Amino acid sequence: MRDILDHIRDWRKQGRKIAVATLVQVWGSAPRRPGARVVVSDATELAGSVSGGCVESAVLQEAVEVFHTGRALTLEYGVTDEDAWAVGLTCGGAIELLVEEIPGEGDDPVWDTVLDRVESEALFGMATVLAGDRAGARLVVSPDGARAGSLGESGLDDGAAAFLSERFPNQGAWRHQVPGHDCELFLEILGPRDKLVIFGGVHIAIPLVRMARDLGWHTTVVDPRTAFVTRERFPDADRLLTDWPDKGLANLGVDAGTAVAVLSHDPKIDLPAVREGLASPAFYVGALGSRKTHKKRVDALEGAGVSREEIARIHAPIGLDLGGREPQEIALAILAEIVAVRCKN
Repeated sequence: MRDILDHIRDWRKQGRKIAVATLVQVWGSAPRRPGARVVVSDATELAGSVSGGCVESAVLQEAVEVFHTGRALTLEYGVTDEDAWAVGLTCGGAIELLVEEIPGEGDDPVWDTVLDRVESEALFGMATVLAGDRAGARLVVSPDGARAGSLGESGLDDGAAAFLSERFPNQGAWRHQVPGHDCELFLEILGPRDKLVIFGGVHIAIPLVRMARDLGWHTTVVDPRTAFVTRERFPDADRLLTDWPDKGLANLGVDAGTAVAVLSHDPKIDLPAVREGLASPAFYVGALGSRKTHKKRVDALEGAGVSREEIARIHAPIGLDLGGREPQEIALAILAEIVAVRCKN
């Protein structure tokens, strides 16, 4: 939801009516995953995507009804439907959307809570009723058990909160038929952006930061050499640190959504960076260098007491073998490997 947050904030300040369409179900082939969103304003402005461009124009039209009635509605598009052909959904799948109005700033404490938590990148769960008179009713759940909003029944609230609590901190989206209730919910866990921590403010790191930013990642560049981590070199980085790896990683809140890329090509930086990365929950640790360089690195890590099992986690030479040699090509190979590992996990 972060990709549409700024638009929602701006339109609310302008007093515009806003509708959001959330992708709640996918059958077969579809370009977006459940949880993808597109927002539209009453000035026919649009941001985000639920289909890669196939049905967004139809959402604009349906938003008019939502603005008029104030009621949430569900829409289905499949490749066998005339409506689907009309809007261009020829990708081989079918989708279902929940379209609802986002109230103005201060008019709905639950939506205000959702937007505030998205902006702060806090981890939280959200349950939304999909159909019936209560369609669009919403419950927000924090990892500590705090709640905001309601699905309309205390039993539903308790069941949804329990389902979400069992799945923290793993982010995702699920459609859920509530046992014993004639009610379907759309459940989500949202939280911080994926993080990329780069050790070594080298030339390759510059396009890597830019590409990662375009994917919505939070990027940090760490290098004890002050000349390498300037804002002029890295205007797109979220954070620049002139620290040694053992201090830098400890202050970054590395979690299971973090990738570590070690690029300095200087053993004084690389070895402790790899060691710290392996000791962290990071889902990916990659290091620049030839196979010969990596063999020396492995010997040094073993000498420092790092286990073979941990050493096997290192992706080295870093990146997919795309055959490129330019900094931008190497950066692309690195990011491609990181995304592949994340999606596999």
